[in-house]
Amino acid sequence: MIVLVMVLLAALAAGAVAAYVLGVDAGYVLFTWQGWVLESTLAGFALLLLAVWLALWLISRVTGGALQLPSSVRGWLRDRRVDKAHQNFVRGLRELVTGEPRVAEQSLLRGIADHEAQDLSYVAAARAAQAQGAYDRRDAYLDRALALENPPLETVMAERIRLLAASGEPQRALDAARHYHGQSPKSRVALLLLAEALEGAGEYRELYALMSGPGKALTLDSRFPLTVKAFTMLLTRAAAAGELATVKSLWDEAKSEICADPGVQRAYALALARLNAESEAVAVINRALKSRWDAELVRCFGGLESIDPVAQLASIEQWLQRYGEETELLIAAGLTCARNRLWGKAGSYLEAAAASHGTPVVYWHLGQLAERNQKVDVALAHYRRGLEVAAKRPAG
Repeated sequence: MIVLVMVLLAALAAGAVAAYVLGVDAGYVLFTWQGWVLESTLAGFALLLLAVWLALWLISRVTGGALQLPSSVRGWLRDRRVDKAHQNFVRGLRELVTGEPRVAEQSLLRGIADHEAQDLSYVAAARAAQAQGAYDRRDAYLDRALALENPPLETVMAERIRLLAASGEPQRALDAARHYHGQSPKSRVALLLLAEALEGAGEYRELYALMSGPGKALTLDSRFPLTVKAFTMLLTRAAAAGELATVKSLWDEAKSEICADPGVQRAYALALARLNAESEAVAVINRALKSRWDAELVRCFGGLESIDPVAQLASIEQWLQRYGEETELLIAAGLTCARNRLWGKAGSYLEAAAASHGTPVVYWHLGQLAERNQKVDVALAHYRRGLEVAAKRPAG
């Protein structure tokens, strides 16, 4: 704006100087050609030159615009189609989110050839088709996305694997994940998708080998939770199958950082207890509870019945001194005292547990203790109280 003002001021100044000079001497211009004579003042000749220049400029602009008109129209139409395609894409996403997959699918496919991200349109249309149970259309859309020139493999394969898993097709999801990982073995996304698919298909041994093996695609923080999950499931399955030797060999072969995980230690102790290797379970539980509190391990310890009840009670009383009167410890102490036939002490521990956190389990144990001591009315009162507590709990 300042520059324009300066130019106008300069033009006015030049005009003033020219007017002053021409006022003194207007000048004279004469052209002759083959008998033709053109006479003019200098100012008139300057205006003629300006008019000719303006005419030529206007002719060039009009001619250029006319020549560019077809391409301009084509560009305008192309931009309009692109805008419409984008609007349809946004509309389709909104309809998909609001629970109208059929309408969303139609919107996403409308003008898809003009959309700048055709892969995303096909992926979203595949999700809309799956929401309608149209799995053939879903697969067709994903195939079209992969058939695009330079398709973004990561986007399409990630959606294909997760859609297959969500539709209850874990084996197909796993096959797709293995194929993608084979194509991109160094891809972090491919490795994560394969891990998800292995977990979904229940292939925990392969998942454990994949996560615990060498590889730089995932950081230790990313791999470790999956490794722990796979190892824990292997222990649980072996215990369910009654394979004590397998449980022990898994533990012996595991890396130290895996064995140090609280969840793994818990799973190992529970597996040993389930397979009646209670002395070994006690050793694992004692080591774990020396360093940290674990309510589930205490519940497991309190349920062990074939170990020395005196030593068991001594351990629980040590933990009571260390961790305080936790409900799980009070229940375990009460059950252990009952096995030692210390009825009064057992009742005291269980009553303290009920006062601390009266759960249906606590009242059930109190009722069992009262029955052993031939106190039927007291037992019924405890059972009734346990049912009342259970009834007040929210469903689920």
